[in-house]
Parts: sequence; structure tokens; C-alpha cells
Amino acid sequence: GSSMVLGVLPDRSFEEAALRLEPGERLLLYTDGVSEAFNAKDVEYGDERVAGYLRRHAGATGEGLVGGLVRNVLDHCRPARPADDMTLMLISRE
Repeated sequence: GSSMVLGVLPDRSFEEAALRLEPGERLLLYTDGVSEAFNAKDVEYGDERVAGYLRRHAGATGEGLVGGLVRNVLDHCRPARPADDMTLMLISRE
């Protein structure tokens, strides 16, 4: 099959990979607006916080997991708002 990368800056290189989800596995894709959300003290939310949140809430439903992560990022930034948009997509195999 063919693949396409959208919204990419020039002069960037990307690696193509194939991934097979086994039953019960999920894959979360998110933009840097999630991981690069800063609070008023200039502390980034970061990929480690994303990973920690996912570990702590592994049993949550798909909607609960995504919605909860967004709320957690917003709580991290409060009272400020993230400067960038946040886009998340959860893919799961039942």
C-alpha cells in the first residue's frame, strides 16, 4: 500500500513502519500540542507525563482515556491555556 504524511515541515525525514495490534491492544496518536503544553511556570507536560497517564488509566474506556488525558493536560496548564491545538486519535482492536 501507499502512505502519506500530512502537515509536515520541509526538510524533515520520516521512517515508515508497520504495526499489528493484537486483540485488546490500543494505539494513541497525538500531536505536539499535547506533549508541548506549558504551564505558567514554563513546565512542559511532556511525553513522560503522557506515558504515565496512560499507564495509570490503562483500563479506561477509549472515550474516557482520551477525554481524561485532555483534562489532565488542561489541569497542568491551568490557569493558562495551551498555546497549540491538541489532536488525539485512539485506535483499538477488540
